[in-house]
Amino acid sequence: MEIVNKNNLWKYATLTLIFCLLMVAIMYPIFVRAEMVSSINGSGQTNTTERTISVTGTADVMVIPDEVIITVGIETRNSDFRKAKNENDVSAKKVIDLTKKFNIDPKYVQSDYIRTYPSYQYNKYSETSEISYYVVQKRIVITLKEIDKFEQFISELSEGGTAMIQNIEFRSTELPKFRNEARKLAVQAAKDKAKLIAQGVGCDIGKAITINEEKINNYIWYNSWWGASFSGYGQPALSLSNVVVNYMDTQDGLGAGEYGETISIGQIIITASIGIVFELK
Repeated sequence: MEIVNKNNLWKYATLTLIFCLLMVAIMYPIFVRAEMVSSINGSGQTNTTERTISVTGTADVMVIPDEVIITVGIETRNSDFRKAKNENDVSAKKVIDLTKKFNIDPKYVQSDYIRTYPSYQYNKYSETSEISYYVVQKRIVITLKEIDKFEQFISELSEGGTAMIQNIEFRSTELPKFRNEARKLAVQAAKDKAKLIAQGVGCDIGKAITINEEKINNYIWYNSWWGASFSGYGQPALSLSNVVVNYMDTQDGLGAGEYGETISIGQIIITASIGIVFELK
């Protein structure tokens, strides 16, 4: 009888020990996490890396462009390919002769696109496709350095009725200088904004933690491609009685952006946008 009681006692002790070890294994990670949180926060203090303020500063610099890039498209159609090609060559020569009249250096007149293709028409009776006419397209890119001649050049370019204005882009050859100026102003704007907001809640700003520059397109341009805004065969795509262009703001990435306000030609808005995260003291 005494041996049986001793065996039961050993079994009870063994089960108790196993239970205690399981409880230690379960509770130990919880104690460790609690200790880590306590060591990080101290006696109720907040982690300083979480005390930040994020702002974006934007600045515009108005610049007078010193050159304009004009892209001219010439398209001819004819049932005879040779005639379509010859008509296109004649129209291209008129454009080049006009650049000579305005004393534009030949190195600023370039043909960068030539395309020919047949246009087919389906015959439902014979169930075959036949060539209806041939299309010849040529693109000439002209850099006009004398901005004051722009309107007169565009007017004479359109009078022939064979050239289609596809793109107009005003530029500044000193863009890097003006962009850096805009960046400096944007940084100062971000700093002033952060101080103002921080002071409103009884704080101040410390050092900058992160700095990010948003990409912005800084050109004024007008664009029209073959068929996009072509008002009719042989007609110019741009009305010249009141030429205005749009400034495109591409803050949402490399690709397409949203149109900003319409501004008169003769000025470029060089925009810089800087995002900064400051320490909050």
